[in-house]
Amino acid sequence: MSTPFHAGRVYLGWQYALAQPDPGPPPRRPVPPGQEQLNPGWLAAQRREERLLSRPWKAAVGGCLAQKDQGKVLERAPWVDVVFGTHNIGSLPALLDRARHNRRA
Repeated sequence: MSTPFHAGRVYLGWQYALAQPDPGPPPRRPVPPGQEQLNPGWLAAQRREERLLSRPWKAAVGGCLAQKDQGKVLERAPWVDVVFGTHNIGSLPALLDRARHNRRA
């Protein structure tokens, strides 16, 4: 049987108050006035590029339309590593190895 009461709370009727209230967010570390701030847009682009390059999995899109519109596929889905046609299905392992080595096949 579980009890509806929790340690650290003082119950008054149907309401409760915390014995030790939440301290709130941690204080922010002060930044020295002479330190140069990074551009947030540049930093976001660097992190996005790092996430794309250090993924443990690889994505491949195959088919005749994917091969025909390879540029559009890569433009709309930059996380795709390999775009191949129907006749290249047998060489998919080699294409994935090349994509891992060159960062793009």
